Amino acid sequence: MQPLFDLATDESGARYVRFLAALYRAGGEWLAVVDDAFAPQWALIAPVLARATPDLAKRRRARRLALAGETMVRMLADPHRYAGDLDPGAYRDDVVDVFTAIVTGPTPSQETP
Repeated sequence: MQPLFDLATDESGARYVRFLAALYRAGGEWLAVVDDAFAPQWALIAPVLARATPDLAKRRRARRLALAGETMVRMLADPHRYAGDLDPGAYRDDVVDVFTAIVTGPTPSQETP
């Protein structure tokens, strides 16, 4: 998360992050472009996430990772919308918290009635 956050704070890097967010919004075949861009990072994250969330089925974990990644990019692409009055450090922490909440949220089998 930190490298992408740092990239988003530089104007040329922020343009790239906004471009990634636009690809997410476009959907369809453009998602393959985003998937290719993040493939090396996801390959590193996936086994760590599997160890951290052993109760999640592999497909559910993959969906959550995809959603968390897209949410992170959108938050970093539009900090004026999402950061409010948070300073950069607090906003970074908030993005991490949102990402973590998506990935580690309870599953129906973990919820109590």
